[in-house]
Amino acid sequence: MLFAAAVTKPLKAQEVVILPQRFEQNGVIKQIDHEGLLISIENWLSSQFNLPTINRHPRIEIVAPSTTASLVYKKLLSDPSVLAESETTGSQLNTVSLYDDVTEAIYLPRGWTGSTDVEVSILVHEMVHHFQNLLGFKYACAQEREKLAYMAQDRWLGQSGLSLASEFDLDPFTLLVATTCKY
Repeated sequence: MLFAAAVTKPLKAQEVVILPQRFEQNGVIKQIDHEGLLISIENWLSSQFNLPTINRHPRIEIVAPSTTASLVYKKLLSDPSVLAESETTGSQLNTVSLYDDVTEAIYLPRGWTGSTDVEVSILVHEMVHHFQNLLGFKYACAQEREKLAYMAQDRWLGQSGLSLASEFDLDPFTLLVATTCKY
């Protein structure tokens, strides 16, 4: 019980950073158009995967890895079936980013700027979960929900000649295991 309280503590103000407005790349300060990026991803997902458009953006927060881990464990503890399945793949325990259905928030890792296709692909993955949530999609298990998210992320990366395998070391077999119900 003490463990559960420790990992589900509320987020402190210093643990959460709102999505950065600017970042430096090659000595040049660049401005990020968050709304434009989200709209662009939403339109791309709708057209690529024949999904209805959505008119509600998620809240996006930049958090420390320990905060992401805390949120993952909170999710695992609230749904024992996810915990049982994640133990077999370990995929949930190494989470880089996270979408929370209840708060409609995407938690991205500290240092994320959205300045590269790889970084944006992480947001694309989580935006799929936002679509799934708002559109009320149902899945047999938590892992099955990941199929479309990984497919979209890989397709996004493919536009730049990249892939999940090259950028995240996720080969097709690992993805099959990570996106298949274990029962």
